[in-house]
Amino acid sequence: LINDPFYARDSLDGDYGNSYLSLGRYIPSHTDLSYIQVVINPEVDVELRDQHGTTLIEDVIQSPIQDPVSGQTNGNPLRIVYKPQPTTGIYEIVLTSPTNTPYTLDVYVYDEQGRVKKFTFSGTVSGSSPVIYPLTFNKTLVTNSAMIKTVSFTEFYRDIKSLYETKKINVITYLLLTAGVKDIENDYKKGKIAQAVKKIDLFRLVITKLSKKDATDPVKKTLLDDLEGLRLYIKG
Repeated sequence: LINDPFYARDSLDGDYGNSYLSLGRYIPSHTDLSYIQVVINPEVDVELRDQHGTTLIEDVIQSPIQDPVSGQTNGNPLRIVYKPQPTTGIYEIVLTSPTNTPYTLDVYVYDEQGRVKKFTFSGTVSGSSPVIYPLTFNKTLVTNSAMIKTVSFTEFYRDIKSLYETKKINVITYLLLTAGVKDIENDYKKGKIAQAVKKIDLFRLVITKLSKKDATDPVKKTLLDDLEGLRLYIKG
């Protein structure tokens, strides 16, 4: 193996003149590269808890990169929570804020080989109750790691209202979405669980077919994530 940062060559023939600077031996280190990293806007507080409820937190605020000449910054500040070499198990990512705050949550999980999987969620965290995302982490095979958040009807209504108040959906879409969730909730309250689940499948089609004028792709993703969380909530 030739370690040349400029040329991709695998032989000492030619320009190298059958000579080399040094000879080294590379031995696998078997380093555990597993990691959980949580990234979110800094207005939201984050806790990473293990299956025993213990808070595991190394929290930093990452400032935007600043051009040393012009002084201009690139990007926005981010809150980053990370846990190196976590064990396989169930974790909780808990979001809180003193006021109603929209958020975009990115979760990066790495297995011990350094393979990565990313999860992205958006929503609104209220001052009255936290938002909790369960994380199933597998340190040997990242594809077995998973995140699905249970979403109550109250949380779904809150996210729809936040999308409307931040002008990400118009009033017609707001009323359509609210009515759809209410229809599912009515069946749920009557104990018609199977019918409520069927209506979730129909409602998924309604959301998917919304035009870009009525809902952008990121807005649709927020709604569809909430819908899957509502399915879990209904099934108990």
